[in-house]
Amino acid sequence: MHVSLAPIDKVLPRRPRYFLAFVVVLALGCWIVGLVLSPNREDLLASPEWLIQPFYIAAHLIALRMFLNIYTINFRAGALHLDVPFAQSIRGVRLILGAPGLFVALLLAVPFCLSDYSYLHSDRYAKLVKMGGDDVLRPVDYELWGIWCMEWFLNALMWVILVGFLFKNCFIIRTYAFRMPIDVVLREKHYKPFLQMSAQGATVVLGFSVCTLVYVVLTGGEISDYLGLAITTSLLVVGFVPPWVMLNSKIDGAVRVAMSDLRQKLPEGLTADSWPDPAAAGMVSLQRRLDEALALLRLSHLESLYRAPGQSEAKAIAIRLFAPAATAIWQLSQNWGVYLVKLERALHIVMGRL
Repeated sequence: MHVSLAPIDKVLPRRPRYFLAFVVVLALGCWIVGLVLSPNREDLLASPEWLIQPFYIAAHLIALRMFLNIYTINFRAGALHLDVPFAQSIRGVRLILGAPGLFVALLLAVPFCLSDYSYLHSDRYAKLVKMGGDDVLRPVDYELWGIWCMEWFLNALMWVILVGFLFKNCFIIRTYAFRMPIDVVLREKHYKPFLQMSAQGATVVLGFSVCTLVYVVLTGGEISDYLGLAITTSLLVVGFVPPWVMLNSKIDGAVRVAMSDLRQKLPEGLTADSWPDPAAAGMVSLQRRLDEALALLRLSHLESLYRAPGQSEAKAIAIRLFAPAATAIWQLSQNWGVYLVKLERALHIVMGRL
């Protein structure tokens, strides 16, 4: 079931110990290759860029794995509460997490890879990172560019997951009704998995943004680093709002219908305060009184249960994303002129190559 829901699990191990072993081997392997290719190992060992890269690669892989787990597990839990066949519910998920999603991620990563390639030939790179002390680019430099490209591809995979599940969630929420009555849905919060995707994803973005900001501070960073983080954060927020609005509308409509049906079972104007004296019931059957009492109790219970869902998740997202967003804005404001020139130059190069 896991494999059919997430084909990418064939590439990234799902079991924690196997996945961590994969992360360690890949991150250290890239660093060891750089050490072997470097003309001066002392320079590489003293380079902040190379010292932090194993940890930054690991941060990308762990963030991607956590996004995969959060979105697939919560989507499956949410779909089980809707009246939708399982085969229909996972049809689009296989596209998001399979070859089509990988291809889209590759296309999204290309402009950023080209931007980094131009940075590879810049004076700033020669001053801060390049080994050898001359103007010649060596295999170790191209390997570092390859690492950057891999990290952009992993970033793009996160974007594909966020956008893909946004459309999938909206479709399934709009198309299918809840399996259980609305009072059960509200009491047991069957809608919550669709909102927990973004709420739990915000925790991942918080941790990943801390790693990114540490990387930027230690290595100097480029505007593209902030741009990648901004895209991830924006897509997370955008991925929360439409399902939240649709769930509120869906639940509000179901509550109105249920309350209308319950009120139809009660005599006009009857409430808990105006309940007649049992001694004056007269010819009214006991069964009818029991039905009215049950309808009145359910109506009161439904009114107490109904609250706009998603408020706690929205607050959690805002709190978790405030710190990295504020830090990134402050960093950009301090170097806005420099980054604007770099952005214009990078866009000119990318558009020229495309």
